[in-house]
Amino acid sequence: MTQKAKNMEIDLMRGIAILAVIIIHVSGHFTNIKHINGLMVTMAILDFFAHIGVPLFVFISGFVLTLSTNKKSFNTKIFYKKRLLRILPPYLFFSIAYILLSSVVLKPIGINLPDIQAVFLKLCTASSFSHLWFIALIVQLYLVFPLLRKFAQTKFFTLATILFTVGVQIIWQISTQYLLFTVKSDNVLQPLIKSYLAGAFISYLGYFLLGMYFAKHNSNILGQLKKIKSYWLVVLMILLLSLISHYYFTLLDLNNDFYNLSWESLTLVRFLNPFLFITTFFFFYKVCLKKVPKIITKTLTLFSKYSFGIYLTHHGILYVAAYLLINFTDYNESTWIFYLLTFSITITFSFAFTYLISLLPKHKYIIG
Repeated sequence: MTQKAKNMEIDLMRGIAILAVIIIHVSGHFTNIKHINGLMVTMAILDFFAHIGVPLFVFISGFVLTLSTNKKSFNTKIFYKKRLLRILPPYLFFSIAYILLSSVVLKPIGINLPDIQAVFLKLCTASSFSHLWFIALIVQLYLVFPLLRKFAQTKFFTLATILFTVGVQIIWQISTQYLLFTVKSDNVLQPLIKSYLAGAFISYLGYFLLGMYFAKHNSNILGQLKKIKSYWLVVLMILLLSLISHYYFTLLDLNNDFYNLSWESLTLVRFLNPFLFITTFFFFYKVCLKKVPKIITKTLTLFSKYSFGIYLTHHGILYVAAYLLINFTDYNESTWIFYLLTFSITITFSFAFTYLISLLPKHKYIIG
C-alpha cells in the first residue's frame, strides 16, 4: 500500500472520529430526558456508539506517529519539541477562552471571574471545559511514545500483549470510576482523581498500541482483514451495541434516573465497550480501504484536515447553542428538533470558525 493510500484511509477515519465526538456531545443531552421514550432510546444508542470517537483518535495517533517515525532517525528532543509546540499553544489559548466563556458570556447576572489560583488549577488539570481532558491525554501519549516505540521494536510487541494491555485499561477504568464515585465531590482529592487517574493514558493505552501495531504490520493485517467478511463485523457490532443498550435501559428502568446509577452497575458496560470499539476499528478500516463515494471522501477529508480546530471549538459552540435553545425557545432536550438544530449549528459553525482561523498568519498557534 502506498503512503498516499495510507494517508487517505487515515484521513477518512479521522473525519469519522471528529463527527463521532460531536455526536457524543449532542446526543449526551438525553440524560436530561425524564422518561424512557423513542427519543431517549435513539439518542442513547447514538451516544453509546459514538463513544468510538476518542478511542479512534487515539488509535489514529498511534498509527500516524509510528508511520511517520518508522523509517527515520528518531530524536526524542526534536519529537517532544515539535509535538508539544503544536498542541500546547492551542490548548492554552482555548483554555483561557473557555474560562472567559463560562465566567462572562453565559452568566445570566453579572461577571464571575475565577481567581488566579483557580485558573492555574484548571490549566494544570485540563478542566477549563469538559472536552479538554483529551488534550491532556494526547500529551501523555506523546511523552511515553519514545518508550513505546522502543518496545514496539522488540519481540514482545504482539497482538497478545496489546490484548493484555486492553485488559489492564479496563481494570484501570473500573477502578478509577470506583474512586470517583466514592470520594466526595468536596474532597480536595476529587479533581485530582478525575484529572490524573480517570484521564491517565493507561485508560486508552491499548488503542494507541493497536494503532502502532497496525502501522508496523499493515500488509499482514490487510491480508487477514480481507478474509473477514464485513457483514460479520457488522453483526458483532450490532450484538455488542444491543447488549450494552439493553443492559443500560434495564438499569435506567430500575433506577428511574440516569444520575441515580451506581458506579458498579455500569461495570459491564465499561467491560464491553473496548470490544465494541475494536470491532468498529476493524470495520471502519476495511470500509475506508474500499472505494468510498467521492462526496463522502471529500467531506470526511475536509473534517479530517480541520479536525483539531473543530475539536477545540465545537463544545463551546454547542454549549452556546444549547443554552440559547433551552432558555429562549420551546426546543429543549425532550424534543427531536433540539438535537437536529444543535448538531447542525455545531458542525457548521465549528468548521467555519476553524476554517476562518486557518486563514490567519500563525494560525497553528491557535488551531494547531
